[in-house]
Amino acid sequence: MKRNKDKPLGKQMSKLEKLRQQVGGLEILEAGLEFAESEIRESGEKYQRLFELSPMGIVVLDMKGVIIDCNSAVCTQSGYSKDDFIGKHFSKVATIRAGDIPKFMKVFASLIRGKIPKPLEVTYTRKDGTTGWTEVHISLLKSGGKRIGIQVIQNDITERKQAEESLRLQAEIIVNMSEGVYIMRASDGVIVYTNPKFEEVFGYGPGEMVGKHVSIVNAPTEKSPEETANEIIESINRTGGWQGEIQNIKKNGTLFWCYASVAVFDHPVYGEVWIVIHTDITERKQAEERERQLQQELTIASRLATVGEMSSGIAHEINNPLTGVIGFSSLLLKKDLPDDIRKDINVIYEGAQRVARITSRMLTFARQHRPDRASVDINDIVETTLAMRAYEASSSGIKVTTKLSTDIPLTFIDASQLQQVFLNIIINAEVEMITAHGKGNLSVKTERIGNTIRVSFKDDGPGIPKKNLDKIFDPFFTTREVGQGSGLGLSVCHGIVTQHGGKIYAQSRFGKGATFFVELPVVTKAEQLKFAEPTAKEPERVSKARILVVDDDTIVQQFLTEVLGEEGHEVEIVENGDDALERIDSEDYDVILLDIKLPGMSGIELYKYMQKAVKSLARRVIFITGDVMSAETMVFVKSAQAPYITKPFDVEQLKKEIDRILSQQS
Repeated sequence: MKRNKDKPLGKQMSKLEKLRQQVGGLEILEAGLEFAESEIRESGEKYQRLFELSPMGIVVLDMKGVIIDCNSAVCTQSGYSKDDFIGKHFSKVATIRAGDIPKFMKVFASLIRGKIPKPLEVTYTRKDGTTGWTEVHISLLKSGGKRIGIQVIQNDITERKQAEESLRLQAEIIVNMSEGVYIMRASDGVIVYTNPKFEEVFGYGPGEMVGKHVSIVNAPTEKSPEETANEIIESINRTGGWQGEIQNIKKNGTLFWCYASVAVFDHPVYGEVWIVIHTDITERKQAEERERQLQQELTIASRLATVGEMSSGIAHEINNPLTGVIGFSSLLLKKDLPDDIRKDINVIYEGAQRVARITSRMLTFARQHRPDRASVDINDIVETTLAMRAYEASSSGIKVTTKLSTDIPLTFIDASQLQQVFLNIIINAEVEMITAHGKGNLSVKTERIGNTIRVSFKDDGPGIPKKNLDKIFDPFFTTREVGQGSGLGLSVCHGIVTQHGGKIYAQSRFGKGATFFVELPVVTKAEQLKFAEPTAKEPERVSKARILVVDDDTIVQQFLTEVLGEEGHEVEIVENGDDALERIDSEDYDVILLDIKLPGMSGIELYKYMQKAVKSLARRVIFITGDVMSAETMVFVKSAQAPYITKPFDVEQLKKEIDRILSQQS
C-alpha cells in the first residue's frame, strides 16, 4: 500500500478499471453458464416430453443390456409397468421370446463393430398372454464420443402382419382352391391373375391368360356380350357382386357351363378389380338337359296318346261320311257329265282327298300305318329327298351343302316314312328361310355316334323362339297363318321317328337359324309286323257274289250297296254285330265286309265267333275301319292274317280284295 501511495494517481485508476472489467467478465461468464444450464434443462425436458409422448415404444439400455428407462408406449403395448422393466436385463423381460434373444445379441455385436444393423421383426408376448409383432430399430447412445448406452425403438406392426398373413392365407387358399379363380381389372376387363385350377379347366398354361381380355373365356349365348356385361355391372352396382350361370369356352373351342360368383375389391396396384370364382356345372347342366328332354318326350308322348285316343272318334266321324263323299264323287266323275258339273264335282273330290290326307297324318302320328321296313342306306334316302327338292331350292336361292359320313351302316327302317320326315323338315326350313330373307343356306349332315345314326338339318332362317321350342312337335301347333299349315307335320315326324325307336329334336337361337336332329338306332335285322298281303297274281273277276256288309253308318251302307251292286254283287246290310250273328247262322255269304267298331258286339268279337263256329266263313272276312286302331287291335289283325282296308275306301283296292277272296273259293 505504501508503494501504491507512492504511485501516480492515474496509474492507480487504470488498475482499478482493469479489475472492474475482470469482475464484469466473470458476471458475463456466470450469466452464460446459467443460460447454458437453462438450455440444457429445457432441451432435456423437451427430449423427455418427446420420449414419453412418442407413439413408438422406446427402451434405453446400458452397455450391459440392463434397462435403465422406457416410455409409456412400451407399457401400453405390453401391458406391463415401468417397474416391470427398469433395472432388468433385456433377456429377462417376459415380453421377449427366448428364440429372439440371439437376434438381439447379433445386432448388439454389429453396433459395437460400428455397423448399422437392419431393423428386426420379432414377436412379443403381452401381459395378458396375447402376442403381437414389432419392428425394432436399435442404435448406440454416445456422449463425448463414448458409448454410454443402447436405444431400442419399437414400432408395433401387429395389424400389418395380421393383414399380410391374411393375404398370404387368402392367396394360398386361392391357389389351392378346387374352383377356378381369375382376377380382372374392372377398368378394361384385362385378366391380371389366374389360379392353377382355372388354367386347368380352360386348357391354358400357367400365366398364359394373364394380360388378355376376359372375352377369351366367354362363349356366345342367346344374349350379346354387351347385354350380359350390362346385367353383371348393374348387379354389381346395386349389390356389390353378381352370381349366375354362364357359358364359357375352352382354349380348344369346347363349350361348357359354369356357375360364376363375382366380388369387387380395391387393389393397391390395379384399382378396382373383379374376383371371379368359376365352378364347372357342365355335368349338372347335361343332366338337367337330359331330364328336360325326357320330360319333353314324356309330355309329347302323353299329348300324342291323348290325341290318339281322341282321333279314334274323330276319324270314325270323319271317315264314314268322307267315304261317301269320295266314293260317290269318284263314281260321278266316271259318268258322262257336262264340263261345268264335272269341274264342280272334281273340286268336291279334291277337297275330300285333302281331308283324307289329314286323317291319314293323324293315323301316322298315332302309329297306325303298316310299317314296310327294309335294310336301307340312310345316305341314299337323304340324297333322294334332296334331289326331290333340288329344283325348288335352286330356284328359291337356297344353297344346299352335304356332309354325309361314309361309315353309316345299313339299318332296317321304313324308307318312305323316313323320307316323309326328311322332306317335312327340309320344306319347313325352305319356307322359313325364304320368308325371312328370300334365300338361305341349308346344311345336311349324317354321322354315326356309337350305335346311333344322326341326321342333322341346319338352316340360317329366323330361328325358333325359345318359348316355342318345346311346342313344335305338339299336334296342331303351328305359327303359320290359317290355311298354310295343319300343325301336324312335325307331329307326324315325331310319331314316325319314335316308332322306329329313335328321337327327333331341335336346337335354335332365335335370329340365328335352327338345327333339326333325327337320331335312329342301327337295326341289323327286320323287326316289323307282318300283315296279310295281297297275292302278286291279279285275281279274276267273279260276279254275282253274295256280300254281307256289317257297318252302322248309312252313307257307307249306301255307297257299298251302289258300288258293289254295279259290279253285279248281291249286297245285304246289317248295322250291328248281333244282327250279323243271326244272319251268318242262317244264311251263307261269299264275302263279309266287317267294320271293327260297331255298337254292341264289336267286329273283332264277331270274327272270333266265326273262327270258332265256321272257320271257312272267317276266311271270307275283310275288315273295314275308319278308326285309329289300338296296338291290341293291330296285333289281332296281324295274328288273324285277315285283310283290312281303311275308310275312305280306295274303290279299286276294295274290288281287288273281294275278287281275291272269291277267286280263292272258286
